[in-house]
Amino acid sequence: MCEQTGFKRIAEFIPYRAPSLVESTGNFVRLEKGEASRVMDFVLSSPVHALSSGLINLGWVYADPQLKHIDEAIEEGHAWWWRDGMGFLSIWEDEDDEERAPGIQLVACPLAELGELMMDFRRLMGEKGYKTAGWTAPNCPEVIPMLEERGFERSWDVSLYIYELRA
Repeated sequence: MCEQTGFKRIAEFIPYRAPSLVESTGNFVRLEKGEASRVMDFVLSSPVHALSSGLINLGWVYADPQLKHIDEAIEEGHAWWWRDGMGFLSIWEDEDDEERAPGIQLVACPLAELGELMMDFRRLMGEKGYKTAGWTAPNCPEVIPMLEERGFERSWDVSLYIYELRA
């Protein structure tokens, strides 16, 4: 129906979740105020971010990333550099459940490093007191098998489709 009314599907995402890990990681450094512009440049040039059709997950709302989104994540303590600037990660928190359930808002790194970043993400969420780590991941052959190999499981039977109105 969307396509018949002039909309075009631009992305498909699949929700994945894994238990947090109790092992510690020293690979994340919390971002400080004033770093949003540097982060934005890094994210926009990342091949991993490009797999998400250039969108940010704002908690069941997808949009083009803006500096204000990164600033908000920094203020909430939900944004980190990974491995001395090799990667970036920010989260949003699902507060509708009885438990706090974090999900990736933005992730950026070299594609070859994504698996290691995801394992460290599980460790970081354990350090922060979360029981799980989640990502509504782009449905890409580079991403889905890598997540499953690292203990992430599909948390819904359905996919999320993002449409935009054709000009």
